[in-house]
This record gives sequence, structure tokens and C-alpha cells, in this order.
Amino acid sequence: MPVTVVNEGGEVVHIGLSLFTPMQRQFVDEAQCNFLERIALAGLLPEFYDIDFRQYLRDEKLEILEGRWDNIKTFLTDTTYIFQSTLVDGKAYIACWYTPDAENRYLTLTYPANYHLIAGFGMTEAEDRLYDDIRQVNVNDIEQYEPVEDLMQRIGNGPLYLLKGDIYFLPELNSNRYYVKDNSGHFSLLYSEDFPLETLANLMTGIELDNQFVIETKLVKYGYKVDQFTIPLKNWLAFCIQHGCTPYFGVISQEKSKIICELIMQNESLGYCHVMKLTANPEQLKNRQGTMQARLNSYVPMSNVKELFDESK
Repeated sequence: MPVTVVNEGGEVVHIGLSLFTPMQRQFVDEAQCNFLERIALAGLLPEFYDIDFRQYLRDEKLEILEGRWDNIKTFLTDTTYIFQSTLVDGKAYIACWYTPDAENRYLTLTYPANYHLIAGFGMTEAEDRLYDDIRQVNVNDIEQYEPVEDLMQRIGNGPLYLLKGDIYFLPELNSNRYYVKDNSGHFSLLYSEDFPLETLANLMTGIELDNQFVIETKLVKYGYKVDQFTIPLKNWLAFCIQHGCTPYFGVISQEKSKIICELIMQNESLGYCHVMKLTANPEQLKNRQGTMQARLNSYVPMSNVKELFDESK
């Protein structure tokens, strides 16, 4: 049986049955590809993994809707099949392999949109890996987008323009970004100590703005354990964006030398959020460098985020 092995930095991070061609892997989320290949291998070789595969499916809430598990063998010899994965209500995936004419569905299964299930490791391992994963991210790998000028909304009669983003739970927690327009009509992302809240919103929702801010982070881990580390703000943002997260920013309170804010990094496709409560000093904006303090809860299931908000009130 053909097997896919993924090696990163000299470390084997994935072994599974080769269900996807290199071309298909360009259009399907890598984490899902790896997950389906892992369980495919486990399903065909349960004695190698020393598991009761049917019990595993029940425990992890994986359900076969059409076809039989053995049909996976067909994918290994037939490269014409079509694969489709659909996220339903942000809670579960339906994955289907079928013929190009859609007349024959080899296999259809459903499984939870759960990060730990799909990534293949539990909460403790995910938290333990987090600091190293953030340090290793390449900030230059993040694609940067030009604003769509037709969507800009001028804020009153002032110099600011709003590029309205999405909302997370509350209107005050959003992905809005703020711009200014020069005499030639060109829009640029706002950075000004005269507008600290809008500048912080821009700093927290992308990596375009040059800065040397770092975050003194207290990571609250499973079992009420705590890790502390300091990371560049840009590395944190790049790590989250590179892993498919959408940032949402909101201000909790504002004083002359202290702004407390919330930063949510939502990965809808894998069903989790990173929830960070930040304290920033607006007086540090002038020099584009300084230290922020943060409390971080990582890989929080999306269904638990509201509870986390309620606990922090």
C-alpha cells in the first residue's frame, strides 16, 4: 500500500495511506488530508496500531454515511475520483469520495470539526508545542492584501476611513481595519499615536505595519498550569494567520497609559480559538516598539469561547 510521509525540519510529522495526489493536496486543507490518511491506514491495519477500529470510530464520533471502509482501497488504484469536504454549521465535516459523473459514491463519512481529533494530538501536547511553533514561523511567508477601495467608508468628516470586517459575538469584537487617504487618493493603513485604538486594531489584525512590539505572555494551560514566555507580536500574528485563523479585536477599557483589549484568533475550519487578553501602553506607539502583557488560552473549542468570556467578567 502506498504511504505518505511528511517530514518537517528533520522530524516525521505524518504517516498515512496515500489518499490524495499532490494536486489534490493543493486544494484540500493539509490538516484534513493528514487526518484522513492517518485513519485510513489505521482502518486497514488496526492490528499495527493495536486498536479496535470500530470502537475508535464510535469514540471519536466518526460515522460512515455511505459505502464501506474497505472502499478506500479503490482510491489507491483509481486517481480519477473526486473528493469533497464540506463544513456544516461550523461543527462537523462531511467528506465524500465519488466518481466524476457523481453516480458512484465510494465513501461518505462525517466527523467533528475538532482540532485535537484532526491534528492528531491532545490539548497538553498542543500547548507544549505552542511556543516552539510560534518561534519557528516565517513572517515573510504571510501574503499581504491590498485594500479594496470601493469598500472604504469615511468616518464622519475626519481623516479616517473604515474597511468594515466581520463580527465575533459582539459588534465591538470585530476585524475592522482603518485607513487614511493621501492627496493622490491612495489609501494606506493607519498608524498614528493620535488614534491609539484604531492603530491597535490595525496592529492586531495583520502584519503589514512595521513594529518591534513584544508580548510577555502567560499561557494558561490544561489543568490550571501556567507557562510564561515572550514573543514578538508579529510572530504571534503570523503563526495564527498561517494556521488559518481570522483575527477579531476589541477594546475592554482605556486609560491614559493603559489599554486593555481582547484578541480572538478563530480557526473555524478546525473548530478552535486562541483567546488573548492584552494590556498595551498607548505611549509606546510613537516609537513603534514596547512590551505588551497578555493572558492566553490556546486551542479553545469554539463552543467554549463564550463560557471563557463569562468567566473573565
